[in-house]
Amino acid sequence: MNKFTQYIPGFARDDRDEPFSAEFEALEELLNIPHVKRWSKDRDFNYYALSDKHYLMAVLNDGFEWWVVGRIEHPVDGIVEWDGGKYLMVDRLGMRRAVAGKDVKWSDSTGRIVLKSGEEGRRINVR
Repeated sequence: MNKFTQYIPGFARDDRDEPFSAEFEALEELLNIPHVKRWSKDRDFNYYALSDKHYLMAVLNDGFEWWVVGRIEHPVDGIVEWDGGKYLMVDRLGMRRAVAGKDVKWSDSTGRIVLKSGEEGRRINVR
């Protein structure tokens, strides 16, 4: 038996609320859990992915947008490995380009992005 637990970001967490959780045995059962299934109904939804720490990610907009849906106790066959997503950025020369998440050192809420190569730029939101 496996277990899905809903992810609630720290800024939205209320000590009175417990995250939703549900047990499941197979991939089909996981994908039919309401807290998971709702993501697949988004018009920009592409697929689900699983991080190395077992976080279930909803990937949207061709990988430029992603959300943590919840955590799974044990990996599930049939869900691709999370690749870190993609970022759209403008470099210091004003050139727009896509960058793989694995190449990003960090990005903050102000839109600043720093690549592992040391290059800096501004992140652009896709939506």
